[in-house]
Amino acid sequence: MELTTLGVFRRYEELRERLPQMPAEPMTRPVGSLLDLVSEIDVFLFDAFGVLVVGDTPIPGTVEALDALKRVGKSICILTNAATKEPQAQFAKYAGLGFPIAAGEVVSSRSIAVAAAERFPHVRNWAAILPAAAGIADLPDGIVTQASNARSFWEAGGYLFLSSKGWTPALQQRLVKRLKARPAPVLVGNPDLVAPREYGLSIEAGFFAHDLLDSVEADIRFLGKPYANAFNAAIQAANTLGIPIDRSRVAMVGDTLHTDILGGAAAGLRTVLVTDHGVLKGTDAEGLMRQSGIRPDWITRSI
Repeated sequence: MELTTLGVFRRYEELRERLPQMPAEPMTRPVGSLLDLVSEIDVFLFDAFGVLVVGDTPIPGTVEALDALKRVGKSICILTNAATKEPQAQFAKYAGLGFPIAAGEVVSSRSIAVAAAERFPHVRNWAAILPAAAGIADLPDGIVTQASNARSFWEAGGYLFLSSKGWTPALQQRLVKRLKARPAPVLVGNPDLVAPREYGLSIEAGFFAHDLLDSVEADIRFLGKPYANAFNAAIQAANTLGIPIDRSRVAMVGDTLHTDILGGAAAGLRTVLVTDHGVLKGTDAEGLMRQSGIRPDWITRSI
């Protein structure tokens, strides 16, 4: 995969049979800001990278935008595929950057993957694909990483693929050989192929997970956007009043066609594409929408 917007776009298109199906294409309307949608939307779900932040830097105006939505009574939730950090650290990051959020208003794919691991009672020893410095307090008891116990890592009964940091082609090939020799479930806590950073695009866990599927028949499950499990978790988190939420009045706000927009639409939500800060920055967004058949309800340069 060429590490450019068009290279990533082409790779996602190659993987379309593994992604949710796009419902009927809506007519995309431009909006100046999310405040233009307050009469139509009650709950706003935000992708983080490329919408609220680039790497660890807030995009100008985003803190104020979320504050304005809250002041007019809207519910918000940050729904992120970032899975390297523990949930409390995720919340601390965005709260520390000034975003007006409570702990329950940040939902990460890591938490979704950890919850999914509980549905594998036959797996008694999990291994986590994480960098050496990452926290593991929220992960299953007895979990190991490649850095903490290499022998137990390669003998594990299941894998939580949470981060690509420190993961190398050599380790990837060893995991392919391991899964061919002794199958084990792999729960992917970040389905993204790439993420926008201050320096450009970084390769994420989803890239390696799809490479695994290309290389070996294995029980590989994706937890996070664009899959329904992510949107169900975010809506549950946003439902603080405990009453049914009308999904037609929920908007997924994101910067990627194949994760945020496709996933949100497939989950029955409205969608808003942000073009100026993330994966689509500097591209012909309209042309890519025509090629893919993936369209948002609304499009905006920034929130």
